[in-house]
Amino acid sequence: MNIKKNSIVLLIGSLLMSLIGFFMDTDPRESSLLISIFEILMLTIILFTILSVVYFPIRLLLNALKK
Repeated sequence: MNIKKNSIVLLIGSLLMSLIGFFMDTDPRESSLLISIFEILMLTIILFTILSVVYFPIRLLLNALKK
């Protein structure tokens, strides 16, 4: 299992989902660019954590069952 490659893919997926969510949000935007960047960064970290906690144990279990 190539953890580094899988982590990068999960990170890119998290970033894309964060950007889509940010631009689809209908709430009034903050005028500060730093706050917008902070929101996108925090959402990316949260999504990456959730996806990692779900993906890696399932992947480990599937590899163990495969052997």
